[in-house]
Amino acid sequence: MGAVKELTEHLGVPFMAHKLDWELKELFNELASGWGGFAKPELPEPVFVDEGGSQLPLNLRVMHTPGHTPGSISIIGDGFVITGDTLFAGSVGRTDLPGGDMDRLRDSVCRLYRELPDNFIVYPAMGHQPRLAKRR
Repeated sequence: MGAVKELTEHLGVPFMAHKLDWELKELFNELASGWGGFAKPELPEPVFVDEGGSQLPLNLRVMHTPGHTPGSISIIGDGFVITGDTLFAGSVGRTDLPGGDMDRLRDSVCRLYRELPDNFIVYPAMGHQPRLAKRR
């Protein structure tokens, strides 16, 4: 989040967020400062996105995948999904942050596997390598 302002200005793109997470931004900022003095990020006013009602560039679409946070989203493109902190390589996002909910996260992960094709490339959070979705 610390680079959002610079990235959006440099690339000339809007900052997009789900309203449910934006409503918790001050609480997240307080937690971050308590975890080791992370600076409060300077965030531009967001364009709010949600499933079904948001127009994204490049034919991308939003899937609301709550659980990690109430406003967690995944971005679906042609043959791929960017899952943010909903999925990690071999794991799922944490649920101990404000609004986190393991039951909702489990439902979101199951929904991703149920609704997306087997051959989709999954781009999980935290710099993990993309993978093909595998059914178990």
